[in-house]
Amino acid sequence: MILGFDHLSYSSTDLDRSAEKLRKLGYTEQFSETGLENYPVKKPLLEEFQPLHGLRYFKHSNGFALEATYYRDTPATSSGLFQIDLENPEIISLHTRRPDKEYRFWTKGFGFKEQDEGKLAFTTPVPQWNCTLQLVKDDRAGETSYLDSSGYPCMAFLCTRLEEELKNLQEAGAHTVVDPHQIEVNSKLLTLTMFRSPSGAVCELIQIDKQ
Repeated sequence: MILGFDHLSYSSTDLDRSAEKLRKLGYTEQFSETGLENYPVKKPLLEEFQPLHGLRYFKHSNGFALEATYYRDTPATSSGLFQIDLENPEIISLHTRRPDKEYRFWTKGFGFKEQDEGKLAFTTPVPQWNCTLQLVKDDRAGETSYLDSSGYPCMAFLCTRLEEELKNLQEAGAHTVVDPHQIEVNSKLLTLTMFRSPSGAVCELIQIDKQ
């Protein structure tokens, strides 16, 4: 079961500078991790593989969650396909050449519901897990991105029965799937998988495991 939206990733080449910027924009840091292992299974979703990475997890005053992720010191040559107003984070936009394929992926795979033309909503009883996604037809949009792409490369969702949900998402068009693997973050044992949407945007499923 897809429980809800967890965070949008925000690429950083300097986590301290990113943290300072985000605090000025109304974000509060929840936790941080350094020296996290990059499992080799993630190589297809990294522009440049490094053995370790770090992160700092923030929440805006409106509840929106953003994860600043550090993979390397130099900016990537590719850009994430998601966009958002960092000062007023409410609607995530996805620029794509094929909004028809993305529509099917997000509605059939994740369970988003259409609000207006091109605007999709994931709604749960838990407000912090809700999110709105705007599909934007853009013939200049990139056709693939990576976890370490510049900008906002990845949307992450909480789930139960991760492997079952991953199968559903593959049927809806998910590809370049990273094998599920476990990692401990913020003292929680997680099972993670990542994959690309039909247009090449990176997504992540997070399952919280019992310890």
